[in-house]
Parts: sequence; structure tokens; C-alpha cells
Amino acid sequence: MYQPVSIVGVMKNLITGMPFPDIVLSTTDGANITLSDKGWRALFVIRGAHCQICRAYLSQLEEKRAAWEAKGIEVLVASADPVEKSQKFMKEAGYRGRAACGLDVPAMRALGLWMTGPDMSKLDYVHPEPGFFLIDPDGNVAAAEASTLPSARLDLEWLDRGFAYIVERDVRPPFGRYGRSTSTPLRRKGETVLLTGATGYVGSVVAEKLRAAGYAVRGLTRSESKVSDLEAKGIEPIVGDVNNADLMAKAAMGVSAIVHTASPNAPKPGESMEQILASAVRANELLADLAAKSSARLIVTSGASLYGPTEGQVVDETTPLRVPPFAAPLAEVETALAEKGRAYILRLGFVYGRNQSAPMRVLADNVRERGAPAIVDPANRLSVVHVDDLADLYVALLEAESPPAVVNGVASILPWPEVMGAIAKAVGNSDEAETISPDEAATLGGPAIYMPIDMAVSGYLARRHLGWQPREPDFATDLLVSL
Repeated sequence: MYQPVSIVGVMKNLITGMPFPDIVLSTTDGANITLSDKGWRALFVIRGAHCQICRAYLSQLEEKRAAWEAKGIEVLVASADPVEKSQKFMKEAGYRGRAACGLDVPAMRALGLWMTGPDMSKLDYVHPEPGFFLIDPDGNVAAAEASTLPSARLDLEWLDRGFAYIVERDVRPPFGRYGRSTSTPLRRKGETVLLTGATGYVGSVVAEKLRAAGYAVRGLTRSESKVSDLEAKGIEPIVGDVNNADLMAKAAMGVSAIVHTASPNAPKPGESMEQILASAVRANELLADLAAKSSARLIVTSGASLYGPTEGQVVDETTPLRVPPFAAPLAEVETALAEKGRAYILRLGFVYGRNQSAPMRVLADNVRERGAPAIVDPANRLSVVHVDDLADLYVALLEAESPPAVVNGVASILPWPEVMGAIAKAVGNSDEAETISPDEAATLGGPAIYMPIDMAVSGYLARRHLGWQPREPDFATDLLVSL
């Protein structure tokens, strides 16, 4: 049962021409439908069986449905009602077309719908306000409309004329390409987020996105020299180490969320990897305790490499972790935090974008010096994500009503020949790769440490449950302009 949310603002804006969200819905006939499947599709989102206006609207829609479907437009009605309730309502309203049910809050957010909660209705779940979407044959948005008022709906006569123009002539309308400004839900606006690693490669972009979404940010940095940078961005600076319990207790006072992006400290002379990871374990446990005391949401950054070699398969969040013994304590504490509901774990693929991370530049420099790319096994793959898309995912995970406990931050899976070919092209070298040993790959630096293994990790859960839609340039395109 959802918590009362009253009227909650839209979280996403669908703009014509962009890919329609990969949302999978159950239908009243016991099947599933993916909304982004190719083919003209008209999706009518209704409030549900409790709404008398919806009943009358369905009756009007039924009068048009057969003619539209004869033109090649699949007509679909969707609501948040459970299946039996939806089946009964469709029958009573005289609607004989296809209907989807169980529309959940993440899907409503992904569609940019307005929502009403149990405190404003007689239902025990959140339901959408009316919406209409036209999906074109390529699975992109052709039209989108979301209403805040039950009686404010598209006139079906005018829509009929629009279909005659758009669908029959296969026109992709250019209207609405500029999105209205997205708004943070009123219950979140102005609240403070404690962000560790606020000046790091990932954390600095997360800080930027949080500020743009309306949050106050309290940013932890290890370096006194970075204070002025944080202040210039409107971020309250905190200088120190994430394992300083007293410092972190003060930093966490009054925050509604803690986002942990800080990576472990660089090894000191004589320090082992086990000692470094033990420090990371202590930081996770400390932040979990602080979050519990203040009822703050905690997001912990992890790595997709914890899944280990995927050996020709594509793994997801349900796949058991396969880690070397020295990393077992970190994997165990992350799993325990997620299972007990104390934290949300975000496992990252290799991150690229903007001016690239230091590891990526190291690898690019080595490829430039060699004069050609190198690979271990052409069948091996690497999971990647653009840093801006990743930062959007942090915000989506922060704001979701009931997010998954573990989410993979992966936008695409690339074969290593494609990865190294893109780097070679970006630095002006030949893209004809030579084969090297795993030991040689380790000397190349950066993401090449993953080259000897297949690492294919799915990011589908974030798309389906959080409405996450990666939009930044792909790996090869981004490297061309940044290396």
C-alpha cells in the first residue's frame, strides 16, 4: 500500500521524437505489453473504476476504436486498478478494446503523469490523472498530454482528425520538442542532501543534478582546496573523511537523504587492498547508522564488477555476486544493507563522459603510445554509462516512492573490440586491434583491468522501475569530442 502523497508533481517530461519509456504492463486478458514496441499505438491513461467521467469517456472511445484500429493504430487503455477491478469496469463501460492494469508510481512518473494519492480519494493506492500518448512506429513519442483535472481530456473528434493527418500520412510532428521545466515533488523541494565525494568525477555531476532538481546540497570533500569550488556552485562544504564519525554525525543533521559517491582513499605505502576495502565497509555501516537515526534515505555507490565474470551471459540485480575473497566483506555489507532496507545500492558500470575520468585518459594515452588498440578476447564485453545519465539515475533513485533495493547503473554493453576501436579512432590511431595477454592488459590502466573478463550487466531495471532514460552521447561519439 502506498503512502499518502496527495497531488505529486510530474517527474519526467516526454518530448516528441524521444524514445518512449520501456514500460511493461499487464493486460486484463492475462498478457503483457511493452509500450515502446514498434507500431502506431494510442495510449489513454484513465483515473480508474471510481471515476464516472472515465466511464463516459470509455463509451465514447469504444465508438472510435474500431475505425482507428482499422487504420493501424493499436488502442490501449491503462489504469492503476487491479486486474479484476479493471476487467469489471471495462465490461460495465462497454469498452471491448485492450486494457492494461496495475500502473504503478514509477511508471506514472516515467510517463510524466500527475498523480493523486489515497488521502484525496477513497482508494488505497495512488492513481493517475488523465493522460494521452501516441507512440510512432519507431517506438518514439509522437504526442503526449497529461492533465491535472478529471474533466480535462482530449476531445476524441479532434483527435480523430489528428490521426487522419499524422497516422495516415505517416507524419512525425515536430511540435513540443522543447520540454517544460521539470519540477521536484513539493515534499522534497528545498530539503538537504548530504553528498560524499562531492568534488569527485561522479559526485560533482550528481551535485549539479541535485541542485538543478531543487535540493540543498551539503558536500563532503577531503581537500580544503576544493571548498571554494563547492561554494561557487551553491553547495555547503564539509571538509574531512567519511570515516570520521563525529564529523559525519554533524554533517548528517537535518538531512533528508545521504548519497555516498566517495571512493575509498588511495592506498598508502604498505596498505593492502583488504585494508582499503575494510575502510569502505566501515563508511557504509557508519552512513547506514546515521541515515537510520534521521530517517534519511541512503544511496550507496557500488560497482558492477562485483558480479564477476558473466561468461557470455547478461546478469542483472538478481544474480549472485562473485567476488574474490578480499572483496567479500564489502559485498556482504552491501547485500545486508539492501536486504534489511537500510540502503539502496547503485552498482555502476564503467563511467565515461564530459572530459573523461582519469582512468580513461590513462588508457587513451597508452593506446596512443602503442599506435593501435589491443584486446584479450574479442568476445568479452564492458558495461558502460555516461556520467550525466548516471547522475540522473541517482536523482531518480532518490525521489522514487518505492525503488528497488539494488539498481545497476548501466546504459549499454559494448564488445571490447568496439571499446578499443572507439578509443583508437578518438586518438587518431589505427583501429585494427592486436591480441594481448591478461597480464599485458593490466599494464594499460583504466578500464583495461576488466578486459580479460566478460562483464555484461543489464540496466533494464532502472529503466522499467525508475523511468530512467539514458540520453547522453554514446561511448564512441563522446570520446571523439573529449579525448
